[in-house]
Amino acid sequence: MNKAVGALDPVEAVMRYHQETKHHYSRYARAPGGMDWANQPDPFRRFEGSPLIPLPVLKPDDAPRSKSRGRGPESPVSPGRSFVYT
Repeated sequence: MNKAVGALDPVEAVMRYHQETKHHYSRYARAPGGMDWANQPDPFRRFEGSPLIPLPVLKPDDAPRSKSRGRGPESPVSPGRSFVYT
């Protein structure tokens, strides 16, 4: 790949970029050199027109609980199993 970047066809440009920026066994992918803290993604999905539901904040010593699905009044549920029944 000795062509100038502008001379590459679009597929070659994409493949070159991919090869130059992907992770390898011996190194991480090329990066800009630091986190862009001003432009972090929103960790929660938001949909226009749907209401925001405030969630309760647990105290450090509170245990999370979920509504029972036939296992007693309220019982802890492992995250993996809770999705099986929804």
